[in-house]
Amino acid sequence: MIQPLRKMARRKTALWKMMVILLGVLLLAGCSQASNAAETGQEADVTPIPTPVVPVKPTYTVQRGSVVNALEFTGRISPIKEVALSFHTNGYIREIFVQRGDAVQAGQVLADLEVSDLETQLEQARLALKTSETQLIAAQQVISDALTEAGLLLAIEKIKLEQANYLFENERGKQQDFRMQEFNIRIQQQATALAQLRVDRLERGVDPQLLLAVEAAQLTVQRLDAQFVNAQIIAPMDGVVTSINIFNPGQSVSAYNPVVAVGDISQLEVSADLFGNSGVAMLSQGMAVVIEPHDRPGSVQLQGTIRYVPTGEANELDKTTRIALEAATAASLSEAGLGLGDLVRVRVVIESKDNVLWLPPQAIRVFEGRQFVVVQDVQGLRRVDVTLGIQGSERVEIMSGLSEGQIVQSP
Repeated sequence: MIQPLRKMARRKTALWKMMVILLGVLLLAGCSQASNAAETGQEADVTPIPTPVVPVKPTYTVQRGSVVNALEFTGRISPIKEVALSFHTNGYIREIFVQRGDAVQAGQVLADLEVSDLETQLEQARLALKTSETQLIAAQQVISDALTEAGLLLAIEKIKLEQANYLFENERGKQQDFRMQEFNIRIQQQATALAQLRVDRLERGVDPQLLLAVEAAQLTVQRLDAQFVNAQIIAPMDGVVTSINIFNPGQSVSAYNPVVAVGDISQLEVSADLFGNSGVAMLSQGMAVVIEPHDRPGSVQLQGTIRYVPTGEANELDKTTRIALEAATAASLSEAGLGLGDLVRVRVVIESKDNVLWLPPQAIRVFEGRQFVVVQDVQGLRRVDVTLGIQGSERVEIMSGLSEGQIVQSP
């Protein structure tokens, strides 16, 4: 065991000696080459150090002109009157009868839910109502006939009573049994009263239970019919389907979740959702705007006026900024190459000034609330505080601190 370990140790020692000898040879060769290069006057290769590039910062000239603060945002052509429709019960779509852009009429069913069981119940309830109504009508007819008959009998009994009274008065002076005639009169009076009682009873009408049965059947039909209507989307007015987010039979839907919208396209406007846009605070009702096609800016310009700006309150129902279009009919928009649902660019001038000093926004520096620029002149670079006025996307008004023609260095 010891002998093999000693042999392995000797081999490792010999290997290290060979590596040291090889390293020494390589070092001697390098020194020899350097010595030869020195003797022949050759210089060793030296990596040059690059000259640093000093970036040239852009400069801007203080100019005089117009400064405009405008807000631009995207809107969509939409109806002024638009109603979002929803089912009033949970369920699964049975059939969809319309698509986006379809014209519809008030009362038209646009979609419905799978309610086969409800339809069966409604049909049975209608049949029960018809049965109750038929029974009531039959009973009323019987009462009517009986009342007519009783009326005739009452009239006869009255005539008989009148006759008995007549005989009694005319035979009073004759030798007859007046006592018997008095009995006849009293009997006829009772017969007449009995006939009147029958008439009075018949005039009270049919059995109240029949009336209650009809009313109960009517309520059942009304309840089931309301459930059936809740499972339908019905157009509330003439118009066009502006949006629809149900696509296939069997799709699950939740109650009161809007699935179809119908709009009156006879009057259109531009609507925009500016939630989160800080510029909304600068808008107000009555401001003039310019509208252009979103995909063709500058090709067509329409004039409009802001008619509604949301307040931002939590309980506010309408959170959409709405813009009235001049001559906003479908025909005029079509001539401009715009239609229902098209995107547009809206530009609102908040404020503007002419003949003022201005610089581009990127020339202004801000540090800890201080607004300044770096002026470049014969004296070198120096900081100058400035007072700003109107601030637009391309120009910023310089109210004080600079004069026309001065050169300002970019940050």
